[in-house]
Amino acid sequence: MPNYHRFTDEQIERAGNIDLVAYAGSQGYELAPLGHDYKIPGLNGMVIKSDRKTWYNFTHDKGGGPIQFVMLVKGKAWADAVSELLHEPPPSQARPMSPAPKPPIELKLPERAADLRRLFAYLCKTRGLDQKIVYEFVHRRRLYQDTRGNCVFVTYEGDKPIYASLRSTLTDSTFRGDVAGSRKVGWGCGWKSNDTLCVFESPIDLMSYMTIRKQLHGSAEGLNYISLGGTNLSPLTRCLQKNPSIRCVFICTDNDESGELFYTLNKPKLEALGVTVHRGRPKNKDWNEDLCTASERAEEWVP
Repeated sequence: MPNYHRFTDEQIERAGNIDLVAYAGSQGYELAPLGHDYKIPGLNGMVIKSDRKTWYNFTHDKGGGPIQFVMLVKGKAWADAVSELLHEPPPSQARPMSPAPKPPIELKLPERAADLRRLFAYLCKTRGLDQKIVYEFVHRRRLYQDTRGNCVFVTYEGDKPIYASLRSTLTDSTFRGDVAGSRKVGWGCGWKSNDTLCVFESPIDLMSYMTIRKQLHGSAEGLNYISLGGTNLSPLTRCLQKNPSIRCVFICTDNDESGELFYTLNKPKLEALGVTVHRGRPKNKDWNEDLCTASERAEEWVP
């Protein structure tokens, strides 16, 4: 049984922020400047980036942070790599005493609007989402419009809402955020008979992928989908714990530095849970851009 989960979040964060240049030097490696980066001649193709926390190895076509550096260079398991960086033995089953938690803030959903006109106009016309897919989330009470015209994405535990995020329907607004009292559990849908989970940064990217899949295959059903609300790992690990039938995960985060780093850093952690991990990378920056670009091309080609 892997013991990665016995580390505290603070310990994992501390290990992931070790100065790699200092660590590599302490292990006897010579470093040479490479622009703003550092190369390690003794490790073919190994470059430590200018932030001194991330690296890339051109020979192995891999990258990551301090934990993955130790795993690759020393051939260690994830937990042993964390232990080395912390200069501590792997933690035991015993858990440290912690102060009593503060009472959680109660989640109160925003007031519902009398209609859904702005929601459907924004999601279907502006963002190009399939109307039936949007309606299905509305029908399942996972999506509605509030009195301020925002899209409200809701996750329930039984009949109780435990997570809600907002997205403005104004095309020139970037407003988005979680409702106070939300637990970071993610948002999505699924079919428990399927063992594959697709992971996204936002609900709109999730529904964009579903729309693309429906356009290509006639249906978006059959897979499990989750939006993390950013690049937070905790909603994903919670989902895997609650759904042990999932054996395959596609990381469909954005095609940018943050999305790539999320995949690289968390792939070993997810594999330690016993699932296979693949990268589902959009062609453009994100899946909605892929969807909208395809729609624009289709309109251009139609006589």
